[in-house]
Amino acid sequence: ILITDPRRACRRNSGFWPPFAPPLRAPHPSPVATAWLRMPRRARKPGGEYPNPRAGVMIPAAAAHGPETRARRVALERTADTLDIRCLCLDVDGVLTDGRVYWDDRGQGTRAFHVHDGFALRWFQRLGGVVVLCSGKTSEAVAARARELEIAHVVQGSRDKVGDLERVLTPLNLRFEQVAVLGDDLPDVPLLKRCALPMAVANAVDEVKRVARLVTKRSGGDGAVREAVEYVLRASGRWSEVLRHYGLPTPETPAVDRPTACQRSAAERDAR
Repeated sequence: ILITDPRRACRRNSGFWPPFAPPLRAPHPSPVATAWLRMPRRARKPGGEYPNPRAGVMIPAAAAHGPETRARRVALERTADTLDIRCLCLDVDGVLTDGRVYWDDRGQGTRAFHVHDGFALRWFQRLGGVVVLCSGKTSEAVAARARELEIAHVVQGSRDKVGDLERVLTPLNLRFEQVAVLGDDLPDVPLLKRCALPMAVANAVDEVKRVARLVTKRSGGDGAVREAVEYVLRASGRWSEVLRHYGLPTPETPAVDRPTACQRSAAERDAR
């Protein structure tokens, strides 16, 4: 093996650096890559998430690998509170469901949905948001689920998701800069590139995760939509209304520490 750099040869042969040899320097890493390198080695999960040092949010760990433009890096470091998200566009298979299609003896397919996702979508609409379901397949189960959740905008059998969504947004006076998209596979990539907040579920393919700005911790059909909706509502400050509705403390009203069983028993003894 021919080693042309004498510094590398010295380290390889003798195991030490000579005092006259300058250290090998690598290009200065970006803050995104630096946050990844500072994490404990066992905490670095390929394809997982890590904290963005500037924005304080979770972004795909794949953003720290491979070449990325400055514009892409700045987009990843923006937080959702600077966006005006009014519309949430969802794929169905693999996002609202786990991606599996169940067939009965009569040859009819059906799907399973998660109740947590329905809860979140109801609240997103109650707080003034618009939900759009855009799927490349056609299913009566999807239409029935949309009617149950009072989702008025359902596009099935789509071959051009960008064009179909644009036809939905135009009558509502909405723009792509006000849309968040949650997808899982390659047909969702054109929408993810057009919207303001591209998101991917945990079981999405790697190509979708690279485009997405947020990757959920839960998989499709297992509460990923609930997680994405809560992220959007928290960023816009509207999640507090949901908590107040159920009598839960909000960030403006911190929780009051409740006495433990030992403290209650001691207070009862003192009262006697």
